[in-house]
Amino acid sequence: METLYNDKASIVLRKLIQSPGKKWTIREFLKEEGSVSQGWAQKIFSILHEKKYGYWHRHGRNSYFKLTKIEPLIKKWSNHYSFNHNNVQLFFSDDYHIESKINEYLSTNYQFADFALGLFSAARLTHPVWINNNISFYLKPWLYNKIVRDLVFQFKLHRLKSGGNIWLINPYYKESLFCDSRNINDLPVVSDVQIYLDFMCLTGRGPEQAQVYIEKILKNWKKNNE
Repeated sequence: METLYNDKASIVLRKLIQSPGKKWTIREFLKEEGSVSQGWAQKIFSILHEKKYGYWHRHGRNSYFKLTKIEPLIKKWSNHYSFNHNNVQLFFSDDYHIESKINEYLSTNYQFADFALGLFSAARLTHPVWINNNISFYLKPWLYNKIVRDLVFQFKLHRLKSGGNIWLINPYYKESLFCDSRNINDLPVVSDVQIYLDFMCLTGRGPEQAQVYIEKILKNWKKNNE
């Protein structure tokens, strides 16, 4: 994957997109949770500046970077991302309340930052017209196997090779995916950017649903960047 869109670099992208109009200094950026090294930040600022996605004002202590064009940046990102980069295990449960039970179990037994609702589960919380009943959880990579074992044992989930209504995902974006997750109804939910990237990879109504999220992202950017 192109440097600009790998795991480490996308930490920078996600933070920039989260902060419309903000002028970032390297030092300020390094203080943020989930930060990257000074060298990485400088490299990503340089690439974004060269590709005209933003402006890097380099003037000693008064240097700063400002992201200015997010639509072409995010759409280019979607061209480089594939949902297949993730490791996904598929399961089935006929329990109508299985999603709320898994949410409660994870919230009780794990830290808030150890998982995040994605794809279909995230869409139902952020765009209620979404009616797909599949369930999707991103799990922290270093806890992935343990959490999967716990959930299979606790809820008697049936493992499948294809299909299924429960997706347990070990993310390609091992660090950055969780750095811009948010709290919705006391549940960790991936960002609208991540929802957009994932839906763009799906067949059927995936790209249609993705369009809802890119429009939402751009509307929020314009509103807070005026």
